[in-house]
Amino acid sequence: MPTSSAIRAAPEAEAEAESPAGKVYRERAGSVVVLHAHIPAPKDGMMAKLYDKLGVTYGESLGSGFVVDAAGLIVTNHHVVEGATSLQVVTQDGSRYEEVTLLREEPKHDLALLSVPAQGLAVTPLFKGKDVTIGARAIAIGSPLGFEYTLTEGIVSQLRNIDGTRFLQMQTAIAPGSSGGPLFDDRGAVIGVNTATGGAAGLSLAVHFSEVQKLLAAPRKPSPYEHFVAGPRLASLETEGADLSPTERMNFRDGASLLGHIALKCAKPLIDDAQVTVKLTGITGRPHIETNLPADARDCMTPMLSLIGMQVAFTFEQSSRPPSALVLTFVEIPREGGATGSLSYRFERG
Repeated sequence: MPTSSAIRAAPEAEAEAESPAGKVYRERAGSVVVLHAHIPAPKDGMMAKLYDKLGVTYGESLGSGFVVDAAGLIVTNHHVVEGATSLQVVTQDGSRYEEVTLLREEPKHDLALLSVPAQGLAVTPLFKGKDVTIGARAIAIGSPLGFEYTLTEGIVSQLRNIDGTRFLQMQTAIAPGSSGGPLFDDRGAVIGVNTATGGAAGLSLAVHFSEVQKLLAAPRKPSPYEHFVAGPRLASLETEGADLSPTERMNFRDGASLLGHIALKCAKPLIDDAQVTVKLTGITGRPHIETNLPADARDCMTPMLSLIGMQVAFTFEQSSRPPSALVLTFVEIPREGGATGSLSYRFERG
């Protein structure tokens, strides 16, 4: 019989291995950017009259892009910047660039090359192989419906040539806001630029990486955009009990953006030691608005809101929070079966 015995510790559970998509996100998300574009207000029709009465001279759209040179070269979709008068580029660390130059646009291939005055930006490499294979992993990072730096994963379903432009068809989910963002392989190389979705699995399209190679090699003609003057910026979105479709989210986002412009326009200067809060209730019925804005700002908002058919009911509450944010809270959203929920947007001055 042995006089001593060794006690072996049970092996520690091995840490869960990082997935290929997780590794790509960790290594490449810093090279992805969010694009805010100011689009001129419509010049005719009902919306043109509404914009004019509200004193709103532009709309704002959202897209994605990615850095291909540390000195500030950025690739995105042409349709993201088409018609824009000014652009703002925001990196993952929160840096904002409001002096943006269009270097080249390729409408046929839905690509655009931009530059910002920067150095040392994180860069993502282009795919260097001959071609992508069907069934290859396809990983996207973008801002679908305004949810910044969202990771989705699928496979390449087919290679397409549509009217002379090469595309990757993939199962990877994308949505408005993802446009212009990179599509990666499992090693973190860009194989495409996310551009369109058919709304069904396997029907999303990305511009083939070879079209990006041509864009980067083509002559450039710098055309600076106007300086970007930021308006209300969506800082966060919170939902509670609200099961909303993508279309509903987009509609609420658009409504929140319009209300944000109205409230901030009427709330200058903001009152000391108070947070501007606007609440919109009864989305599917006759909505009314509650806000903690002072009387003169409320008087300013009333005629504007009446133009878009909103019944206005104001309340005022003093708050000790700093006046740097605007909160729009949509509550009592009726759902099937009588359930209700709420959806909140928080805006910050840009």
